[in-house]
Amino acid sequence: MFKGILLPLLRPMIITSLVFSFSGTVKMFESSLALTNGGPGTATKSLSMYMYDVSFTYNKIGYGSVIAIVIFLVCILGAMIINKFDVKE
Repeated sequence: MFKGILLPLLRPMIITSLVFSFSGTVKMFESSLALTNGGPGTATKSLSMYMYDVSFTYNKIGYGSVIAIVIFLVCILGAMIINKFDVKE
């Protein structure tokens, strides 16, 4: 019953949850900034925190934009990989 009925009905919700979870993890910014401010040192600095520091602390807006594009591409690539597992029977 689970394999034949319930799992196929839950598959779109599971795939959507995985995509949102992956993209939220890649773009993690607020929680690590509020809790640790990227410290100790740079141990908890994420890619989005690095983008923020480069763009607004060091005033390198172009380099920060490139980092943002890389974050976008990582999210798209991750979503595509997760969607590959959505095999239709």
